[in-house]
This record gives sequence, structure tokens and C-alpha cells, in this order.
Amino acid sequence: MWEGFPGSMTQTEAREKFQKADVLYRDEAYSEAMELLHELDSTFPETRQIMFPLARCMGKLGMFEEAEALCDELHEKFQFEDALIFKASMYETPLMGFSDDDSDFDLDDILNLSSDF
Repeated sequence: MWEGFPGSMTQTEAREKFQKADVLYRDEAYSEAMELLHELDSTFPETRQIMFPLARCMGKLGMFEEAEALCDELHEKFQFEDALIFKASMYETPLMGFSDDDSDFDLDDILNLSSDF
């Protein structure tokens, strides 16, 4: 049975960290999930199953350049198509409409704003 490298985490510890990172991600605690995934990545570098969730956390945190680079690496090393799909979807956002709080704005006031605005 694999028990890890000297000074590293055991397989059980790694599994527990990954499961905790998954729960944190689902709870939208992306920074905390990313910390655990970085720890796992240090012990298990170049692992698709760690790199992709890490890229997803980065994307959720607005770290788009880092997430893109990781997605590109995932595709190059593993031919992992989901990485390209995620990369493309990072920039897709729903069109923002007015909220209920914005519905009572006065168009005349907006049109009469000074040019300093």
C-alpha cells in the first residue's frame, strides 16, 4: 500500500484534503479550496485531477491568466478537452439587467449630468 513520500502526506490524508477542497468549492470558498489543491499539487505535481479543479478555483476568483495557462497546460499534457471548454466558459457571463433598486431612476437627472461625470 502506498504511504506517500518521506515528509509528505499519506494517501488517506491526500484523499481527505481533496474531499475537503471539493466541499469548499461547492460552498463557494474558492480561496480555501485553492490552498488545499496547491498543497496536493506540491505532493502530486502534474496530476490532471488536481490541476483542473485548481484552474476552476482560479477562474472563479478572477485569476483568468493563471487559469488559462493551467487549462492550456492540461490540454497540452493530457489532451483534456474539458480544460478548453472551461477556458472558453470563464468569460461567458449572463447579460446584466437592472435590479429592482434601479427601476426608479430619473432619466432626466442622468441626461443632465455634468460632463465631469
